[in-house]
Amino acid sequence: MVNINIMSPVDIRELQSTIRKAITNKQKILLKENLELQSLPIDAKTVILDLSSFDKIIELDKENFTVTVEGGINFLEFQIMLAQKGFFFPLDTYASAKTSLSYNVLHGLPSYTLGEYGNYREYVLGLEAVLFNGDHIKIGGKNIKNVSGLDIIGLLIGSKETLGIITKLTLRLLPFPEEKRVLLFNFKELKTALHVTNQLINKGINPAKLHILNASGNSIIKNINLSKSPVVIAEIDGFKASLPRQLDVFKEIISGHISNFSLEITDNNEITNFWNNFREAQYQALINVQNTVSFSCIISEIPEMVAEIEKELVKFEQEFIIQVNGIVGTGMVIPLKKVDNEWISQVAKLIEKYDGKVLGKKSFVNQGLNTIHKKLIDAFDPARISFLGGEEF
Repeated sequence: MVNINIMSPVDIRELQSTIRKAITNKQKILLKENLELQSLPIDAKTVILDLSSFDKIIELDKENFTVTVEGGINFLEFQIMLAQKGFFFPLDTYASAKTSLSYNVLHGLPSYTLGEYGNYREYVLGLEAVLFNGDHIKIGGKNIKNVSGLDIIGLLIGSKETLGIITKLTLRLLPFPEEKRVLLFNFKELKTALHVTNQLINKGINPAKLHILNASGNSIIKNINLSKSPVVIAEIDGFKASLPRQLDVFKEIISGHISNFSLEITDNNEITNFWNNFREAQYQALINVQNTVSFSCIISEIPEMVAEIEKELVKFEQEFIIQVNGIVGTGMVIPLKKVDNEWISQVAKLIEKYDGKVLGKKSFVNQGLNTIHKKLIDAFDPARISFLGGEEF
């Protein structure tokens, strides 16, 4: 058992001091959330950063719909606090309940609401960070005029802890939706469910969330008596006046294809509980195995591609969850139990057959990008203390 070296700085000076000591002692630095989410070869010299002391909301500007908040705040608790005041930060991931705001932004975790509400870059107006050279930087702010020059904010979003640690963010907010509905439908075949959800998008119905799961994926839907067949989960939100039309079109397209189950959740508390349970179950499935495949593909190609993947996985005599975000064409394949990695290469070949991409896999070598990457690392992390840094493009 490795002795874990956890450091919990309480302010910027302590964080800078921790980073400078790591530079002096030639130690690697890693955010605490990685201990569960990834299987990493850490040792006693690795410095694990716990940002939980950076958990304060600095300012909620109700007039301009912005919030300034420290990065160590729990992501889900932050969203709940905003909702109680009538505001909405719409991004939401499988790890929201377990991770900090900084972790989500630094890793650019894919949001359940990516299709309708976009990604982190559309909401981050400003930030503060401590770089891995020890510098404390402040960029942007509540006003567009505060942002000029190179897009350092965009550079840090999704940088996966390779350049520094975000300590504070100024975010754009939205008004909380007037109404929400969560709909669940069982289908006989996964391929049919995917074709039907494509029709929804083509008809201009853009749910806030749209997940398609294979039969084994029912294991991450808790407290609902589903038959073991593929299921579509959709959340539709918006103004009271527009919601009925969206629901009618949605149900009209779906109705001719569902098997024997449909459910509409209308109570906001029940909707919250549903997603909390779903999020927790997906998170547990991920950390239990850690050898998963995430992918992206053109939406029109996904039904055929996923059908082939489903057929290929039968050979491994193991149950796999297949989950697809029907709005943006991303998804995950998760074994329900630990299994050797042979299946990963087979799934990757099928994804690439349909011109999809295995996320996290280096699919090409680009000398120009490698040069830019090296210069960024030289500037932001000259001592190479980032645990996750260093991989070339």
